[in-house]
Amino acid sequence: MNKMEWIGRNKKAIAPVRVSGKGQEGNTSWTTQKSEIEDYCREHGLELVEVIKIVESAKTSELRKKYTAALKRALRQNIQHLIFHKYDREARNLTDNETNEMLVREGKVVLHYVADRKLLHKNSPDTDFLMRDYHAVQNKHYSRDLSTKVRKATVTKAEEGWWPGCVPPQGYAQQKGKNKRGYERRRGTIIVRDPNQKTVQRVIREFEMRAEEPTPTYVEIRDRIIKENLIPKDEVKTYFAGNIQRRLENIFYDGRFMWRGVEYKGLHERIISTDLFWKVQETFGLKNPYRKNLNALFGQEWLKCAQCGCSIVYDPKEKTIITTGEKKLYKYYRCSNGKKTHTKAVSISEDSLIEQFGGAVSQISIREDFRDELMSAVNEAFNKMARASKDDIERYKAALESLRGREDRAYDLFDGGDIDKETYNRQRKRLQEEQVEYTDLMERAQSTINDAGRESVQSIIELATNAESLWNHMTSEERRSLLNKLLSNRVLDGVSVRYEIVKPLRILGEMKENSKWRRG
Repeated sequence: MNKMEWIGRNKKAIAPVRVSGKGQEGNTSWTTQKSEIEDYCREHGLELVEVIKIVESAKTSELRKKYTAALKRALRQNIQHLIFHKYDREARNLTDNETNEMLVREGKVVLHYVADRKLLHKNSPDTDFLMRDYHAVQNKHYSRDLSTKVRKATVTKAEEGWWPGCVPPQGYAQQKGKNKRGYERRRGTIIVRDPNQKTVQRVIREFEMRAEEPTPTYVEIRDRIIKENLIPKDEVKTYFAGNIQRRLENIFYDGRFMWRGVEYKGLHERIISTDLFWKVQETFGLKNPYRKNLNALFGQEWLKCAQCGCSIVYDPKEKTIITTGEKKLYKYYRCSNGKKTHTKAVSISEDSLIEQFGGAVSQISIREDFRDELMSAVNEAFNKMARASKDDIERYKAALESLRGREDRAYDLFDGGDIDKETYNRQRKRLQEEQVEYTDLMERAQSTINDAGRESVQSIIELATNAESLWNHMTSEERRSLLNKLLSNRVLDGVSVRYEIVKPLRILGEMKENSKWRRG
């Protein structure tokens, strides 16, 4: 290539270095790109005016404000050469691709791609522009595919009850999930209460102050928070009254959140009680939809509609007895019909629900003679397991002693000059990894000997034995509490309830009907 053909009117160059997102801002990509760009410019005799770090997406032209500003600056200051590390660092959309080609064709800019050792100027052959177009289409597809995957992943996470965003509202923090062994997972986070208790307390105080009478303004709340020293001094300047208002209106503090225009029920811990949250919302003119459910046995989303998934709500009817003039309250429930699925409301009485749920109690109830036989089998099984575990522990102890002896012998060989340091370190690492493995096995075996598991099984059996007699003497609230322990996936299909009995109790119910249960 004739250098004078592309060098153009000057040697000035500018390098927009794009890092895709905030999460990549501090990685080595930036330093690698910068270093290679500087080497490239020295090699080709270009005067590098500036390397501009840009943290933004390149999937659409509208989102690239910093990049657009850098391009305008280059044209304004007569900087002809635009240096990019790779094709995808220039653009992942066809709009910028076409815009830059037009500038190249007009001789206003020369495009350089450092890693590929390619450049485009106004006299470049059409095949070079064609190859650039191929890269642009490929990069756009990658961006589109990545967006689709991220969108699906975030929606799935929202449906599971976890907010998929990056920065949760104040009072909360992101926490990495843990695997079965207690180690942090590399990916995936959940929302937890902020470990900084002062931040949590500040949010709670904002709600408490707003709920006071007469209702204080946001500025008054701000001033009082500052006076109570709940905001660090270095954050006072950015502690705005408008942010307080947005927090007080945020449904996240009510255990819900919005994601892509859809409301989801969150699994995050409440730091603001339901009563306090809705007392604050009433200052904005909003009514508490749960107010009439406060005295409902099956209110506040305890039961779902089997047909549309909406909550079953408490819908009491007060009627006057004509002969006496006495007012009587009839407790009914119906689907909230939030999705407008039902054309006609179907109601069911609270007494009918209690009667139907009582059937679940009968299903899991067992006789005392069966309980005694079952407890005998459970104790026998646990004792057998404990004996086996003790034998395993002795084997694991012996294995650990052997590994420690081998580690000592390896050191003696290294100390005597029979093996080099690299060989010793390799053997030592392998032996220590085996020691960790046997230690884990020993801890697991030890856990089977303790009585925690036995006590859990015994409590389940006792619950099944006494459930029916307990049910018959319980108050409505106590029955609701018992059902919480027995049932999951509770739904109302018309006027019939459906549910799943929790697994341990379901197994007990199946065992009592099987004369050969001990073999199983």
